[in-house]
Amino acid sequence: MLTSLKQLSLVNLAQFYVLSADEEAYPLLNFANSIIKAKLPSDTVRYTFVADRYFKFDSIVDILQSGNLFSSSNFIEVGYKTKPVLEQQAQILKILNMLPASDAIIITTGKLDKKDLSAKWIQEITNRGGVVCSFTQDDVSSVLQIKLSQYQLVLDFDAKEMLLNMNHGNALQLIADIDKLSYLYPKNSNITAVDIEEHLMDNSLYNIFQLSPAYLSGDLDKSIIIFNNIYQSASDLILICWVITEDIRRLLKLKVLIKQGNTEQQALRSLRLWGDSVKTIPKANQRLEYLNLIELLDDMATIDLMIKGVLLGDLRLKFLYVITKLC
Repeated sequence: MLTSLKQLSLVNLAQFYVLSADEEAYPLLNFANSIIKAKLPSDTVRYTFVADRYFKFDSIVDILQSGNLFSSSNFIEVGYKTKPVLEQQAQILKILNMLPASDAIIITTGKLDKKDLSAKWIQEITNRGGVVCSFTQDDVSSVLQIKLSQYQLVLDFDAKEMLLNMNHGNALQLIADIDKLSYLYPKNSNITAVDIEEHLMDNSLYNIFQLSPAYLSGDLDKSIIIFNNIYQSASDLILICWVITEDIRRLLKLKVLIKQGNTEQQALRSLRLWGDSVKTIPKANQRLEYLNLIELLDDMATIDLMIKGVLLGDLRLKFLYVITKLC
């Protein structure tokens, strides 16, 4: 059964799940995982495996064959950054055949395309009632609906648009903001854009969600002011890095779509932009060449390693260097 993120929250617990997402939507895998785990019996024993192309399923076979003396069921998670290779797909089918009725397995992978979704192992899983979900950045809006439903909160149209825009498509930050709303407002509350601005937006002169429009518009002075205002802690660095990297990737996708014969407007519609990005991304596209963007992506990879402590360097100067190149 192929299903969406919204449908996943509604269907009963299945025995076998395959969840996939492209890099931009990868946080949605954790969100989908949490939806599934919430449906598990309280005495379920959980096992987690990180898999690569050399991963063997022998340990999982042992778990399924031995059973569990202390619980009624096992829940096994296998996480891929890419996809199972052919040999592993055969092993997955073997596990599918021996899976006890009380146990469940979830496999998370990188993006599965149409060819992947028509593969034998996927077809066999769906034929046996398994759930297959493939997420994209478009599913972030579904996160909003699901979380609001969980907390029984109502947002008007403008409030929803503001919330999605201020989080720049970041599912993790969106979830955190809705969680905050649930503490501030009782069930069945009607929340407006004014409420969002009052409680969730940074009341200082500039905040992180104004940085992107500034550098995409080419306003270097304003970009530096905003960056200096929001550069406070390690958590700020992570979010700044994410926002800038996502903008660079969108610009690269835009150029690829145009090179494939699409007009700029057709390409922009394909990217499904919202908020300020609708106006600022085209400005940056006219100003930045493809090779500039590749170099900027390399710069952001370096910054990511510096944040993680793998490389040494002055993070503030490196960020300012990138922002200057973007402008």
